[in-house]
Amino acid sequence: IALVSKSKRHMNTVFLDPKIKDRVVNHINTFKNNRESYDELSIPYKTGIILYGPPGTGKTSLINAICSENDFLMMRVSANETVTDIRSMLLNYRMDNALDRMKIQCCLPTPISDVIIVVVIEEIDRYIKSGGLEEGQNSETSRTEQLMQLLDGIDSPENVIFVATTNNYDQLDQALVRPGRFDLSIEIGRMSHETANTMSKFMVGKTVSEFNPRYLSDTHINSSALFGELLQEKMTMLMKQEDV
Repeated sequence: IALVSKSKRHMNTVFLDPKIKDRVVNHINTFKNNRESYDELSIPYKTGIILYGPPGTGKTSLINAICSENDFLMMRVSANETVTDIRSMLLNYRMDNALDRMKIQCCLPTPISDVIIVVVIEEIDRYIKSGGLEEGQNSETSRTEQLMQLLDGIDSPENVIFVATTNNYDQLDQALVRPGRFDLSIEIGRMSHETANTMSKFMVGKTVSEFNPRYLSDTHINSSALFGELLQEKMTMLMKQEDV
């Protein structure tokens, strides 16, 4: 498990359907601004978001921007780490010297005890299936059950946002993704032509079809692939300016 400090990623550089971004941002803001409501209801101060859809649609970029814009601390979970590892890290990280021991170089504007950690489990379906045997049980069943206990058990951690991604939402146990564990489940599909135009104009000052005519007939665009092409074009433009 790694605590991650990344360079600033602004939400306006994440190119998704505006309605999708608004739903996620509104959910995060509601969570941030209503700590007292959780205390009044005597429920742990945590929430969960699951982002699903085909690869290359901007799920990871959205997570990075959420953490960056809100000064959240990101914890990435790898497939070989157990749910017990996640729980242990969440219980221990608030110790006074935890960040120093993890050798994290970052600047946090709020006290360690108040920092919200975003626990990121990418491709949660694969994470569940790749689990080693935990506590002598079937690995997949054990990992699913332990995740459910972590997300909604009597000792669920606080000041935490769990964010999971998957390309195979329909393969997940519906008890795992229900509200109370993952309060927001949202599909992120292929990029529309309108959103692709917004990205292209932002990066290279052209519509996407002006940038590359093949996108004229492509109505569902892989955003990661397009971003890579536009970034290459942007770098070429900057190099030409340097040569002038």
